[in-house]
Amino acid sequence: MKWHCPTCSAEGVQEQKVCHRCESRTGHRIGGLLYLPLVILLMTLYVFGCSLLGNITIIQRYYQQMNSDFRIYFVIITVVNVLFIGYAVTLVSLFLKKKSTVPFLSILIIFLVLVSVLCDVLITNSLFGDVLLTYESLKPVFKMIIVAVVWTSYFLLSARVKITFIR
Repeated sequence: MKWHCPTCSAEGVQEQKVCHRCESRTGHRIGGLLYLPLVILLMTLYVFGCSLLGNITIIQRYYQQMNSDFRIYFVIITVVNVLFIGYAVTLVSLFLKKKSTVPFLSILIIFLVLVSVLCDVLITNSLFGDVLLTYESLKPVFKMIIVAVVWTSYFLLSARVKITFIR
């Protein structure tokens, strides 16, 4: 019995979902697990936007009462949030245009967020000297390391990523 492609009815190998011609046509679309990084990028935009608004609110209300260490901390965190938002907006734009730099830039933002989380934990620990570094305080860093390993592997090894972004 011959197998026919469900999309175009051409003959093909039965182990495939679609024929080679249909696969090359649909393979360049964002699909499968690639929707997940896009959703995560949009969630990242939301999280950094909320963080930015929270930091601006804190700076407006308590700037005069803060000591210089806290002032510097909140100003730096606000600038970092603005930079991350700009980077994420650019990455979403490139992602939707399916540019070949997306895998590299996605891996870069993952590691930048990892460094940001690590710095946040260490700086918070140094500002509040009586807080010890425990498993609970380092849990976000460990989670981010797992995320970095999983998504870096996906962007480097996935056939879908290569077909969609790398020409």
